[in-house]
Amino acid sequence: MNHYVFTILLLFLQIVGHCATLGDKILLEREARLQRSAQNLGAFQEARSTSSLSGIQNINTNVILNEESSGIPNYTLLQAIKTALKQNTTLHNLAKNINISHKDAYLKNEVNKFHMDFKSGIHKTSDNSKGVIDDIHRRIANLNSDENQYFLGLEMKMPLLDGGKSRSSYNIAKLNTELSKIALEEYKQKLIRKVTQVFLEIILVQEKLEILGSQMEKHRQNLAFLEQNPTRDIRFPIEILQAKTKFEEHRHQEMTLRQDHQLLKNEFIFLLQLENPLFILDKNARTKVIREKLAGFQKVALTQSLDLKKLNIELMKKKLMDFKYKSTHMPKLDFVGKTSYQRLMDRSDLDEVTIQAGFDIDFSIFDGKRSVTKLRQNRERKKITKSKIDALQNRISIDVASKFEYFLNIKSQINVTKGHLQLAKQVLFEAEERYQNGQISKVKLLEVRIEYKKTIFQYYQILKDLILSKMDLFLISSQLNLSVFG
Repeated sequence: MNHYVFTILLLFLQIVGHCATLGDKILLEREARLQRSAQNLGAFQEARSTSSLSGIQNINTNVILNEESSGIPNYTLLQAIKTALKQNTTLHNLAKNINISHKDAYLKNEVNKFHMDFKSGIHKTSDNSKGVIDDIHRRIANLNSDENQYFLGLEMKMPLLDGGKSRSSYNIAKLNTELSKIALEEYKQKLIRKVTQVFLEIILVQEKLEILGSQMEKHRQNLAFLEQNPTRDIRFPIEILQAKTKFEEHRHQEMTLRQDHQLLKNEFIFLLQLENPLFILDKNARTKVIREKLAGFQKVALTQSLDLKKLNIELMKKKLMDFKYKSTHMPKLDFVGKTSYQRLMDRSDLDEVTIQAGFDIDFSIFDGKRSVTKLRQNRERKKITKSKIDALQNRISIDVASKFEYFLNIKSQINVTKGHLQLAKQVLFEAEERYQNGQISKVKLLEVRIEYKKTIFQYYQILKDLILSKMDLFLISSQLNLSVFG
């Protein structure tokens, strides 16, 4: 008897174990299917050096992520930025300005630069203007009061000292070259930020269009159901009117959104200087993970800020202007030389050759206090610039703190949004199964799909804000370059 009881108990435990194993297999299979769908959803990941907005693809989406066979270029965010940096016309012009400023520095320095001019001409002179012939020779030669004179020769000059004026002008021109380089770097970083923003906005508009498409399909199905309902009140079709109104409202929204989409695409084409208006955006926007603390960002921003560098250069230029104004009362020394051949057109025996060489010294004693007044004005300008530097340093510290706090707040929302996304996937999976089994209508399935796509859009929106908040932090600390993108 005990043997039978033990056998029955063992058989019961095996059946229970088999049912539990079968249930586990069903759960595991469902989880595996969800994981496979999650591969296309591209959950937010932060690796050692990158974070990603990657590969999120809606169910039944019309957005093609990769179509190499079509010959349409497919841009990741990094590729788009590289293309813009390579082809942007304004960036090329700013680079040319650097070369112009560099050559301008050479032109500002006059000291020890040799100048030589060739001069020649024919003059008509009289005894009042004398000319090259003195009165004794005029009487001996029996010359009248009018004569034609021909001359040619060389004039030479080389400034040796100018009181530091040329040196100051040369150093100011070199600082202007640095300003041109800063202008190039500033535009480059703003271009990177702009391309990133337009890239992400295009993707978000595409997601909005997907949502609107599903909403319009839902209202179309609902309208068809209402019109085919035999029990509807023909004399009072308020539900049909509401459905038609809602459908037209969404269709107008779609038209407006498509216009916004086209404007964003035009902006993208302009920024990258693309010849082909057709392109595909790969949803791959890897960016550098921020590991620095707030104090580190503030320190880097105060040392690397391009705006601060510009103000410091302006202060240095004003200090050099002091030397330039003071040079007015410093001695100036030039080496000069001149050689010429002169003769009368009708008398070959009165040729004259002159050679001159020596030094010209110029020393300003009094200029009506012009230089003193300029120095006083420049002193006030330096005070203004110093106050601007102090104010900007305070502003940078405050802005970095504000942007860093915003970045942390956005980052904290990622896990919450991922949880919503996981729940939306599970609900969609269940709705698909129930629709296949005839348990829910197509309208109900479309409602679930719309909520699913809205969750994805929310996920995209958070990731866009996160990436742009990073860009703002790197931009204010002047670290926005290709190393930020992975």
